[in-house]
Amino acid sequence: MGANTPGRDDENPEHLVSLKGYYIDKYEVTNLQYKEFVQVTGHRFPRHWRNNTFPDASLVDHPVVNVLWDDAKAYCDWVQKRLRSEAEWERAALEDGRDEYAWRGSSNADYSNFDNPDGKTTPVDRYPNGKSGLGAWEHVRQCQRMGQRLVR
Repeated sequence: MGANTPGRDDENPEHLVSLKGYYIDKYEVTNLQYKEFVQVTGHRFPRHWRNNTFPDASLVDHPVVNVLWDDAKAYCDWVQKRLRSEAEWERAALEDGRDEYAWRGSSNADYSNFDNPDGKTTPVDRYPNGKSGLGAWEHVRQCQRMGQRLVR
């Protein structure tokens, strides 16, 4: 886990971590799933859902975005699951433990929403070629390279 390349202080040095078996959902949580959670539990809507309404009916099968960590945890509790640990997330993202992309050398457009110029999301099942060996679809490790940041 971690890296031997420049990064944040808590990412160095690379080191071994032992993990027990765990499950990862095949797809990201969709807007529709999150909307149901909010409606059933009365939990707060994400801030970008203006007037506490779903943003666009055409986005029901897109991943929910801009959800705070506490809200993601509340959703996981509701569906009787849990958020992955950092080590579990890194293991799934690296797949074979070494390579950031199992599909290295192929066009990103065939495997993920990585090079989308309009910056919008796509349906969670849109990129079957990007599925990792662990079964998670469109699992992209390093958003920072695109000038984006993953917030946990």
